[in-house]
Amino acid sequence: MKIIYLKELTSSSWSGGITTQLFIFPFTASYKAMNFDFRISKATIEMETSTFSRLPGIQRTLMVLNGSLKLDHHGQRSLTLNQFESDCFQGDWVTTSSGTASDFNLMIRDSSLSGFLKHVRLKDSVDICFAAKGHGFIHIYQGTVLLDNKNELKAGDSIYFNLFDKIELKGKTKVDLILCFIE
Repeated sequence: MKIIYLKELTSSSWSGGITTQLFIFPFTASYKAMNFDFRISKATIEMETSTFSRLPGIQRTLMVLNGSLKLDHHGQRSLTLNQFESDCFQGDWVTTSSGTASDFNLMIRDSSLSGFLKHVRLKDSVDICFAAKGHGFIHIYQGTVLLDNKNELKAGDSIYFNLFDKIELKGKTKVDLILCFIE
């Protein structure tokens, strides 16, 4: 298990806004070198119309965190995503977006892996336990949680865990979590 605190992360600009890498696997991989099995990030889309970077060989899953986003996968499909809705698509598709939003991204390079994103809302003082068959990632989008009755995590913090870890969370306030599982 690894706790990733918001204060440890760095952000960078992309053509449509700001992106923050939350996690990359293997740990020594680099997005720039494109040598990762999977990568998890958050981004803002600040331009009303934006073209996504083409990423051949990458399966992408995007979840809207805030706002609304119309995605046009040219020659494939078009759809509108509202808060906590997601879409899975191929990175080599020509994709444009309309609307401003913030989003959560899962990129998978290794074709033997698959993954999904899910939003979970915890009410006050609710305990929840997670275990992963492969890799698990929990991002605290809003609120505060207590991890394993000892570590307080706030909005922006995350937890990476794998099949050997069991995670217990207790919501200290109303909490929105983004769950990511890669198998």
